Amino acid sequence: MSEKTKISINGDGIMFCIYKLDQDQFDKFLESNEEGDLDCDDLEQGMDYGEQMGPYWNEYQAPSIYLNDEYAISLGPDDGSDNADGFRDCTLTKGSTSASNITQRGECWAVSVEHFSGSWGEIEIDGEFDIQKLRLSIIEFSYGNESTETHEIVEIATSEYDENQHGEFDSHSLEGKSIDWCLIDAEGNAHPVC
Repeated sequence: MSEKTKISINGDGIMFCIYKLDQDQFDKFLESNEEGDLDCDDLEQGMDYGEQMGPYWNEYQAPSIYLNDEYAISLGPDDGSDNADGFRDCTLTKGSTSASNITQRGECWAVSVEHFSGSWGEIEIDGEFDIQKLRLSIIEFSYGNESTETHEIVEIATSEYDENQHGEFDSHSLEGKSIDWCLIDAEGNAHPVC
């Protein structure tokens, strides 16, 4: 009988949520923020366009693999360091979603970026971990007007092992660190709030 191996994806990351607002809602929220009366929980009343979540993927932060609760390998971009050994061996795909340009469509939006740290999911397999069976998909989100300093780009990684034959990395154990909110006007300009 082969031994079991628990694989978990750990690191810092975000949950990215977007809510479509009508012009009246946008104006009311912006005015409330300027008066210091805005309750950010109220921003969630727009049409919810869902959420995306995962560990950061950028030049400063990337997820790590833990095997049986012990650090094993960093999945960060290969910078030649010992910590990036796994990057060369896993399958990497670059993806995007409709959310990547959603704030450029002449509509008003509320955007929430919740920052988390911890485990982004775990699975258990029979036998040893094989990094060549790990697939990372990188999803890029941007919001705000690209020609202004309030334009933000966020990249997150989603993970799959052995074509999900052992389950998905979907049971999170995360601690919240902070929440950033902004309102996006019809021209795509971001207005940080709260």
